[in-house]
Amino acid sequence: MSSGKIARSMLYTVEDRRRIVGLDSLRFVCALWVALHHGARPEISTWLGLSDVAIAWNAIAFDGVAAVIVFFVISGLCVHYPYAGSERCYLPTYFARRFIRIGIPLIAILAFMEFSRPIVGNDVASAPKFILWSLWCELIYYLIYPILLLCFKKIGMVKVILLSFIAAYAVIISHWELLVYWEYSWKLAWITALPAWLLGCAIAQILAAGSLPLLPGSIWWWRLAAVFLSIPPKALVYASISPILIGNPATLGAFSIFVFFWVMKEIDNFGRHPPRIFVEWCGSWSYSLYLTHIIVIYACNEAFVHLNHFERWPLRMIAILTASYAFYCIFERPARVIARFAALRLRQPELAERIKSSFLGSLVIRLNCTPF
Repeated sequence: MSSGKIARSMLYTVEDRRRIVGLDSLRFVCALWVALHHGARPEISTWLGLSDVAIAWNAIAFDGVAAVIVFFVISGLCVHYPYAGSERCYLPTYFARRFIRIGIPLIAILAFMEFSRPIVGNDVASAPKFILWSLWCELIYYLIYPILLLCFKKIGMVKVILLSFIAAYAVIISHWELLVYWEYSWKLAWITALPAWLLGCAIAQILAAGSLPLLPGSIWWWRLAAVFLSIPPKALVYASISPILIGNPATLGAFSIFVFFWVMKEIDNFGRHPPRIFVEWCGSWSYSLYLTHIIVIYACNEAFVHLNHFERWPLRMIAILTASYAFYCIFERPARVIARFAALRLRQPELAERIKSSFLGSLVIRLNCTPF
């Protein structure tokens, strides 16, 4: 076996041995749903020349914020799953793996926002501000997870989740005039979405105990329910549709309870019917899709201004997917390799020394490129 293959095998041993098949497929669908929410959707009502109300209904059919709630549930599941049993959370390894993996691509986006303004203009450069709130939440959850893990053991996970719902709705009610998550400061937004993340931790605990419930119904009925249940939370922030405005955080807190059961149903289904390989592969770069889609949407709106809506949509979708995968190759995939190596270095210094000489070769293999 070549040194590159040995290094690759060692790098994957620590993190991927508890991979849950199918979650990448869910991530891709959710990331795509967020892109549709932010303007990548087909403007069918506009194509048909319908009323402004019909155009608004076209928009609310894709609730990307609900998809972000699914992201949070999956994130809590993936973070807690390795430690839901008896495995010890070794903090240097945990923090290196989590923060490097998410941090390098995020820094690239922040750099784009800071330095690209003279080239692409203010609208395109500032477009990611609409998604950054969720990343600040994610970073905070990573940071406080060791404390949460201790609380799970001391007072019980159910009590922690109940307290999180109380805290979330205390913030939501006291800031009732705020209709969307990104209007909250980062100091408060993470509290409003914390219950969803903790429900993901609860799924991990159920999986680790081998007690995943057999929920009734076809998986497609669950998926249709997810789509239809996501529509009211978005409709209630549109003044042209709803006479009473209720913010996303208030309604999506309840939606997260449905997601808790739906994700368990998906895991059970994927255990019986393996996901499509192509969709799983797309899910491997869903984080890049989430980070970059809105930049591409704003750029396409300016670049394709001379085209009608019908002509613009396929070009915009191609641009989104192409740019997302390119960003993945340049930033996200190297970040994963670096995170694995850093975690391995911190946890097993002697093993890291063995693969040090072959690490660069492994990196080249992982990136599917040549060094020159």
